[in-house]
Amino acid sequence: MGLLLSEGLLDDSFLRLYAPATLICWREMSPVIVILRRSRGETFAQYFEYLVARARAVEALQMCIFPANLPRLQLDDLYLAEDRATS
Repeated sequence: MGLLLSEGLLDDSFLRLYAPATLICWREMSPVIVILRRSRGETFAQYFEYLVARARAVEALQMCIFPANLPRLQLDDLYLAEDRATS
């Protein structure tokens, strides 16, 4: 996926969908990647690293997708008082 992204065959739409899973995979795999890079060099898994770096950047920008002039819908939190009482 990192190679496809680096070649422009995927765009940030892909990252918006898969950034969370990508970041979890990196967290789980990075200890293994570090060990493998000892013998295979710093470029081992570089496309995966690129994918993760781009996913982090997209996730940081994705705080809120709503434009300033589009109001958010109001939600009634029916269980707020009950949840606060039990926590």
